[in-house]
Amino acid sequence: MVSFVIGDVSQDASVVEFLPDRAGRQALLQESTGALGPWTGLGVLGLWVAAALWAGWESLRRRDA
Repeated sequence: MVSFVIGDVSQDASVVEFLPDRAGRQALLQESTGALGPWTGLGVLGLWVAAALWAGWESLRRRDA
């Protein structure tokens, strides 16, 4: 949802390509349409997943759950 809003408002669409939904979609397309290729898109998506896991781990660690 965020990428649609930012993509419509932003003049620079290159930033939107690095959001998780747009980066992961590049791996599913047969012909790459954006600045990222299929493997680069998967790499960017993997970085988003790693960041989310790290944030969740830090949140649990600080709360002493």
